[in-house]
Amino acid sequence: MPAPRLRLSDAQVAAVARYGFGLDGLPELPPAAEYEDAQGCWSPRPTAGR
Repeated sequence: MPAPRLRLSDAQVAAVARYGFGLDGLPELPPAAEYEDAQGCWSPRPTAGR
């Protein structure tokens, strides 16, 4: 079962941003229902296919 909320490192947040802007492929992240950045700010939930 995935963690309910997982804190991402700055490098993981940067990988998500690069993916969001179409600059890189889908980042490999641990499974979680929600993510937050290294400072504890909430990030959008992962969605299937994007």
